[in-house]
Amino acid sequence: MDYLTGTAGISSPYELDAALMASTAYVGEYRRSNGKSTDAPWDWPKTERDLAIFDRQQERAMKAMMGE
Repeated sequence: MDYLTGTAGISSPYELDAALMASTAYVGEYRRSNGKSTDAPWDWPKTERDLAIFDRQQERAMKAMMGE
């Protein structure tokens, strides 16, 4: 609404509804994850196996950087 007021823009009801829904989703995700390290909302839930694979990949990358 501030953008439309500042630019004297015109918007359709559909565009306003989409903007309000996106804003509500953004605020909800912010409140859910504020102060926490969390996966992106579009990312899949990680299993213990996924985390173990990521850990091994990071270890290999770190060894490669250190020249081991």
